[in-house]
Amino acid sequence: MRPRRHLSFIYNKQYRDAIFFFIINMVMERFCALPECGSPIKKGTTGFGSCCCRSHMAKYAAKSQHKTLNKPTKTKEDYVVYYRLKALERQKRIKQATPAWANKEDIRKIYQRAYELSKETGIKYEVDHIDPLTSDLVCGLHVPENLQIITLEENRQKYNKFVS
Repeated sequence: MRPRRHLSFIYNKQYRDAIFFFIINMVMERFCALPECGSPIKKGTTGFGSCCCRSHMAKYAAKSQHKTLNKPTKTKEDYVVYYRLKALERQKRIKQATPAWANKEDIRKIYQRAYELSKETGIKYEVDHIDPLTSDLVCGLHVPENLQIITLEENRQKYNKFVS
């Protein structure tokens, strides 16, 4: 049996989908498709596709293109654990590189002086190992003779290099 002529538009899938999405947009509360955002999209607006703003639409498109959309993002706690482990590894390396005959009081005074310099000048100073504790060429010791006070920028540039 053929459907009636005046109701044939219901059988057109594109038309039916358009009406469905129009009703959903007007009635239902929608949220931004970007998982980190989750803010509601205003009712009655077409918005920016499935996101709340243009910048989120661009991020959503980039994440879906690189297939990283539904992957869990790292939280602050994940980074805290990571950096805590890195600090523990560094403390272990320093402990291993400190000989029994090293004067620990002199080492503490050098670190204290770097802290005081930072407070006085406003420029961040750090204690650097002249010969790095771990390197391909040489491994230095954690002794006062191998320590120097330099600025944060100089220390980041030197990194783990042996400068003769």
